[in-house]
Amino acid sequence: MFETINERIKHILDTLYKGNTTAMAKATNVKRTTLGSIVGTDGNSPGFDVIMKIAGIPSPRISMEWLIRGVGEMFIDEKDAIKYSVNTVNSHNENANINDTDTINRLLSMLEAKDKQMGAKESQVNTLLEIIKNIKVG
Repeated sequence: MFETINERIKHILDTLYKGNTTAMAKATNVKRTTLGSIVGTDGNSPGFDVIMKIAGIPSPRISMEWLIRGVGEMFIDEKDAIKYSVNTVNSHNENANINDTDTINRLLSMLEAKDKQMGAKESQVNTLLEIIKNIKVG
């Protein structure tokens, strides 16, 4: 149902915070602008620290497996799933028996991709700084 992590974070925003980005930002200690760039039209991928802060919402507890991979129930406690009346993936599907190692490997892969993006941005900044330096000297 929710194909991307951005869609799942948007679903958390809509379900728990009635679409109020400021309320979710306060509850998770994630900047409102950061949340907006993830759930908005920018569609920026969330970083590890954002994922961990969302996973740390104390009540109801969000399933890391659902948040990261879209597998299983949104909430860890079945009472919470009923309480918030969310549409979730059937826990009896072929993806139900996923282990923590797979989740960790996927997180590491996401972090590696982010590191590459950051490295590319750093290289661009350094190139621009060199250009500016040469303009000032020349």
